[in-house]
Amino acid sequence: MLKINFDFPNEFCDLYNSFNNSEIGKKLLEITGIHRSQLDICTFSKNYFLSHTGDISIDANANVGNQKNPLNYICESTKSHIKLNGLYILWNYLQKITSKEEATKLIKDLIIGRYYFHDSVKWMEIYCSSVSTSHLMLSGRPYGQLHSLPPKRADSFIAQVIEYAMDLSQEQAGAVALADLVVNYAYYSYNEKLDEKRIENDFQKFVHVTNNSFRVGADSPFTNISFFDLPNLKNTFSNHIYPNGKKPIEEPYLSEIIKVQKIWMKFMSKGDPKQNGLPYRFPVSTINIYVDKNKNNEIVDKEFLDFISHLDITKFNIYITDDKAALAMCCFYKNQKVLCKNNSEVLYLTFEELEKVNKNNFRIFHNGNWVKGKLIKLPKNNKKLFKIVTVNNKEIIVTEDHINPTLNGDKYTYELTTNDYLLFNNLKLDGKVNSKLTYEQGIFIGAFLGDGYLDKYRIHLGLNEEKYKKLEKYLKIALEQWKIDAKIHLYKKDKVWNTVIYSKKLVEIVKEWVKGSKTSEKELNLNILLESYDFRKGILDGWYITDGGNRNRIYTTSKKLVESGEILITSLGLQSIINIDDRVGKIIINNKEYTKNYPVYCIRFYNPKRRSYSKIYKIKNNSIYFKIKSIEEFPNNEKWVYCFQMDNEEEPYFTLPNGIITHNCRFTNKVDDFIKMRFDSFGNGGVNIGSCRVNTINLPRIAFEVNGNLEEAKKILLKRIDGCCKILVAHRLFIKKKIEEGFLKFFNPLKWLDLD
Repeated sequence: MLKINFDFPNEFCDLYNSFNNSEIGKKLLEITGIHRSQLDICTFSKNYFLSHTGDISIDANANVGNQKNPLNYICESTKSHIKLNGLYILWNYLQKITSKEEATKLIKDLIIGRYYFHDSVKWMEIYCSSVSTSHLMLSGRPYGQLHSLPPKRADSFIAQVIEYAMDLSQEQAGAVALADLVVNYAYYSYNEKLDEKRIENDFQKFVHVTNNSFRVGADSPFTNISFFDLPNLKNTFSNHIYPNGKKPIEEPYLSEIIKVQKIWMKFMSKGDPKQNGLPYRFPVSTINIYVDKNKNNEIVDKEFLDFISHLDITKFNIYITDDKAALAMCCFYKNQKVLCKNNSEVLYLTFEELEKVNKNNFRIFHNGNWVKGKLIKLPKNNKKLFKIVTVNNKEIIVTEDHINPTLNGDKYTYELTTNDYLLFNNLKLDGKVNSKLTYEQGIFIGAFLGDGYLDKYRIHLGLNEEKYKKLEKYLKIALEQWKIDAKIHLYKKDKVWNTVIYSKKLVEIVKEWVKGSKTSEKELNLNILLESYDFRKGILDGWYITDGGNRNRIYTTSKKLVESGEILITSLGLQSIINIDDRVGKIIINNKEYTKNYPVYCIRFYNPKRRSYSKIYKIKNNSIYFKIKSIEEFPNNEKWVYCFQMDNEEEPYFTLPNGIITHNCRFTNKVDDFIKMRFDSFGNGGVNIGSCRVNTINLPRIAFEVNGNLEEAKKILLKRIDGCCKILVAHRLFIKKKIEEGFLKFFNPLKWLDLD
């Protein structure tokens, strides 16, 4: 007898051999497809020609059937070896994210059946994807032994799509969804003025080739296509552009798409004429229908509905979408203050207040910029709200599934602990209004904030000698820059150097930037954010000179001023902390009794010069993170929550007035977002998305294990979810490595697919 060794390390051999110690263990190896008898190619060959192929395959599926041919033989004979080697590779990669002991346990769990790792024979490939045929329109087929130029005719486009589907099928374990096939084919059919029969023939070519068993393992390529009603069509392809610069959702192409869809749907509805009209196995065809939830789920496109009503609907999958679909309702409490602007002013309002104001040319503040986005409001349902407070006393009140950028990556609220650090704004905002306001003029406004008051024609600054000497030169320069010919009158009394400037023009300038006449009512006009960085820096410095203490602390009795001051500091790319001494009434200072009528606010701005500061903040990759001080549930009876949805999906973040950078809400209140983000194995969804791998938890097994104990079942399920996640992460690390090596060409070097 000839024996062949496998060069696995001893520890993995021990893992495998631990199942050979019992009959149950051997049976589990057989079910998995890696029993010693299944690794024997001689035994397999004898069985292959005597049995039904599906009975002897360790990876039986709908494509295997009873076919026998040389390609199928070669593939089936090596599946056991590939699967065993795949478990070994997975075991290795699990050790990169967890201990060797847990990696061993998880591989055993796969063999035992606690998890089912789908298509484990094809572990070197991704699972499935929805891809765009637009790459072919622009680049042709720039790979393989014989490259193809971009197609110029409908028939050459279909030919390249067929080759594309064939090539993708060799590098994917599951489905290939060609979501925009109809839309892009219509570009060519319209330009060539093709008749109905030619359009049907082109599609017939595609159908017949995709049902041929040429894939690795003698499978046919698992292909999916989608058909859309008018609302879905317009929303899904709203940003789609043809090579000639035209949009498919505009005429004349829109009518052509509808025409092509009808021809192709009629063809699919008839089924295979040689099989008495049975459905074609591939492509799996899905009809996407949009309903209006505000009108009792009424179908919007009545003409489309009437057309498909005359088809054999059993040949299609039906997919219903609506404009209320929510993928992740990560939102804020109504009283959360936000910072935005419209075409006339800067807005500092609660989410609830913002709902009622003009949003023309609407922009949202984010880390030194004004970015596009929109306000959304959704039902809170049964989600809990949590108040999160950082060590620098910044707070947010958010839903349990809100996404928070942290030092260790994005985390949901329910995942946060007081060991986490939240991301803060650190970039300065450059104003766009060209008022040419200067640093010195900012100093003047800041000094007035701290120690100033005014009457009809005069500005008064109540300074002391030290403050006056620091400010004098700046005040004089500012007056010159404003072209105000006025003297600075100085009235000294005891330690007070009362500084008075007579100028009606100056009074009007100060009123423009500072609201409120009393010390406890002052606040900044937030349109300062539209002005230059130098002007705003001057305001902070002038305020600090007059009302400042030591170590960057500034004091005020005005709640509005401390709020607008916080925003000023944030706009300068700095971070702050606010403390409140809310004692009022009789107080004793230096053995003297005083009456304190207002709380005193102390705002301090940080000027980080260190990479970290005693569990207060940390700096990583030039971003600053402050530690969470507390997380507590926020009791409420609110029906609604709010958030922003940012236009830039590559940077889905915005910055709150307190400096916290947070994730936008992933609520998708339009069907276009819903379709673009959703995808399943029937081809429903958008393009360039998919699944790296599917790993299923064996729920019936848990039920047997706990014998009716629900609480124990919950505990086990949580552990299995954690294990399931680790298996998927380990496999993803392997795939990522193969992509970097150029093993999967559509990821690298072509960049037509993206793992992230």
